[in-house]
Amino acid sequence: MAWCYLIHFDSPVRGKQRHYLGYTSNLPQRWGDHRAGHGADLTKAAVRQGIGMTLARVWPDGTRSLEDKLKRISHFKSYCPICMGDAVSVELTR
Repeated sequence: MAWCYLIHFDSPVRGKQRHYLGYTSNLPQRWGDHRAGHGADLTKAAVRQGIGMTLARVWPDGTRSLEDKLKRISHFKSYCPICMGDAVSVELTR
């Protein structure tokens, strides 16, 4: 199974970015990589700056084309339950 996922940052990274959208076939491992500072450049920057992050939303059965479509729309705030005031906790074990 593959996933598209949205990470919400507790405060802006690099001055303005509040979200990261990604794709993976192993969500628990990839989430652990991001939290450990071994993920994407943006999540690495968040870890270096001490900015907390939350796995805010996941799309099961995600595809690269879904990831591309979501990134083209680029209004990540509208996908984010935290920003929309409808937060649900997502816990993954590694």
